[in-house]
Amino acid sequence: MITIDQNEDVFTLINGFYVDPANQKELVDLLIEATDETMSNLPGFISASIHQSGDGERVVNYAQ
Repeated sequence: MITIDQNEDVFTLINGFYVDPANQKELVDLLIEATDETMSNLPGFISASIHQSGDGERVVNYAQ
């Protein structure tokens, strides 16, 4: 479970992307792959969540 708490000594990164709806799935897949293969193996990594909008135009990734 993702928890964002201002009293914890961690960084929370929030990245928003605008994307052509035809490319939304590709971006989501690339972010998942990058998280699984690289980011999750870095020291201090806690978690990441990737969200896609229903209209296909936005993707948001937040990570700790």
